[in-house]
Amino acid sequence: MAARRTAACVVTVVAITSFQLPVLSRQDASAGEKRAGLISELSGVASVRKDPSAAASPVERFAAIADGAVLELGRDSRAVVVLARGKRFELGAQARVSVHPDRIDATSGPVRELPSLPALPRLVALDAQAPKALGGVRLRSTAVAGLTPSHGSALATRTTLRFTPVRGAGTYRVEVEDEQGRVVFAVQTTSAEVPVPPDVLHPAAGYYWTVRTIDRAGPQARGAAEFTTLGEEEAKAREDLRRRLHEEGGVSSLALLAAIDRQLGLYADALDGFRAALARAPDDETLRDAVKELEAMREAGGR
Repeated sequence: MAARRTAACVVTVVAITSFQLPVLSRQDASAGEKRAGLISELSGVASVRKDPSAAASPVERFAAIADGAVLELGRDSRAVVVLARGKRFELGAQARVSVHPDRIDATSGPVRELPSLPALPRLVALDAQAPKALGGVRLRSTAVAGLTPSHGSALATRTTLRFTPVRGAGTYRVEVEDEQGRVVFAVQTTSAEVPVPPDVLHPAAGYYWTVRTIDRAGPQARGAAEFTTLGEEEAKAREDLRRRLHEEGGVSSLALLAAIDRQLGLYADALDGFRAALARAPDDETLRDAVKELEAMREAGGR
């Protein structure tokens, strides 16, 4: 498979984390630690300590929290923390708590339990065992950009391949290969959005896909990218959570699912979710920043 990739496009080797949208806040600890939950809402300021004796570091909304970490809120601050097992807690001004996957141990300040959610899927940030992108390389296309999914994840039964249309091209050849280099899906299309039939991809598997122009005058344009599919358990947990949050409705529910999708590597779904949340809360800078990051990532996809 590597030989075919080299022939199809120029290969630039880089660390995956140098271009992948971070699944953890910069203040979070290493991904090897067990994660207890994430901050779904935050107004004011908050900080986190790896343990009670460690120095505090600022933490932002949607950041993942390590198991046993101490979360502290400032004056006039409020946060909602969603735990890995689904419990939710609202923290008030100057609250101080120790966070665990199934509970919060309050040391001081107001803490109120909210209605629980289904258990969270095993997020990339919460579980270091989540699938990684194939190969650890970034494939740079000669012309076709905006490939999605690219170095992220997809749902095996609901994957749509997207790319930025090439000027002067009307028809494209799209192919998907599995980890053994076998072509499992191929189509000639005039659309820059190509749904993959639901019975083609397998859960917890890696895939490599390419797009090339067919009728463009001049040199043929190509693009290539890689992605992994979520495992069955993760996909089911994500769907259970999506349904519950859809029932609740509101900006917070949209933003929470988008944040979880981002950490799962479902970047297209995350972008759609953050855009929907931003449409309802246009002054929310955190949502706006998330949309900008994901849009930039999509534009660079496959390059």
